[in-house]
Amino acid sequence: MRVLWFVPIPFPAVRQRLGFGRGGRGWWMVALKDALAGFSNLELGVCWASRSVTSLDKFDEDCIRYYSVPISRLGYYTQSFGREIEVCRRIVADFEPDVVHIHGTESFYGLMCDSSNTPSVIELNGILTKCTGVYFGQMALSDILRHPRVVRTYWDMRMRTRVERRIFRRGQFFIGRSLWDQSQVAQVNPSGCYYYVPYMLRKPFDEAHWNLDSAEKGVVYCTSSASPYKGVDTLIEAFYILRSWLPGSSLRVGGIAKDAGLGKFLWQIVEKLDLQDSVSFLGYLTAEEIACQLLQAHAYVLPSFIENSPNSLSEAMSVGVPCVASFVGGVPSLIRDEESGLLFPRGDAAVLAMQLKRILTDDALAEHLSVKGREIARERHDSQRIVESYLSIYRELAEGDQSSQAMEK
Repeated sequence: MRVLWFVPIPFPAVRQRLGFGRGGRGWWMVALKDALAGFSNLELGVCWASRSVTSLDKFDEDCIRYYSVPISRLGYYTQSFGREIEVCRRIVADFEPDVVHIHGTESFYGLMCDSSNTPSVIELNGILTKCTGVYFGQMALSDILRHPRVVRTYWDMRMRTRVERRIFRRGQFFIGRSLWDQSQVAQVNPSGCYYYVPYMLRKPFDEAHWNLDSAEKGVVYCTSSASPYKGVDTLIEAFYILRSWLPGSSLRVGGIAKDAGLGKFLWQIVEKLDLQDSVSFLGYLTAEEIACQLLQAHAYVLPSFIENSPNSLSEAMSVGVPCVASFVGGVPSLIRDEESGLLFPRGDAAVLAMQLKRILTDDALAEHLSVKGREIARERHDSQRIVESYLSIYRELAEGDQSSQAMEK
């Protein structure tokens, strides 16, 4: 069977070929690619289209065919992707897949769905239409205006939401992982066929096992990015409150550097609250480095204003760190409040601080959340079951039988 992926991020082989530096996101896709690559009866192709690509490229590495496609810088503003879609159709013709797998709705790929004879399935990641509604989080207007790059990113996302709505309407088959994302599909496209498959986690998070005795008491950790809707400013304010109760606590944030982009703004909040001695921005971290931080932490926090099925939270739960997360989007499909984690209303720094205090001062609660969270996450993200689910979906689509796995959750 031949399956062609269209992805929103450059995979490691492409990053290396184009000379990109260390970094990246969307690692669940890379982990899934690695897991599927071991099947001799499955041939994978991976296509990435970006403004960063200057010319069409095709190469093979580790038995996978890679394509890189340049796109117009005005595409999302003009809502016209005729040339790019035609190039992607030629790539489909070149690879001759049995199934096309489109990862995410943030790119134009899904616009091909209703004009191709090859069955295609759209996998839901973040849903931009919902992200734009809370994009600025709790940033004040004066702060927003001082960060034009943040405003440009917001407008770029707004333009992409118009494409996303068209993709939702045109798609026939969808893969998701939460009641929330299933609801978004059903609202726009009631006749769409929905498959439930959790994210694939990277190996370091499957191998690590948190232990309270080995953790550094009072350490709060968060993996995030410098986007306003990720809620890191709420976390900093919550930590300020927490420090008034537990002066020895500390906060570490992976994925954000204090001297770049919105990280500068966030670090100004740290300085304003005089927390420099207890807050650390760690910048980009590898999977191994994140796993190490999770093992050292006393608690993990997801403070976002919107998420679907955040991989960072699943990674923390799989390691076994007691987790606190905002009650948003698809998060309630991952955490059972008071059983496998603690939830708080988004943007509410006081409640977040109290939930963290409960974990840091109650070892029995921390142990309970750790055991239950790890148990649920390990079952949910079982790699063999996930691989089998994808292979089954591919077979059903290729054979024209979409009856056995389609779910109503």
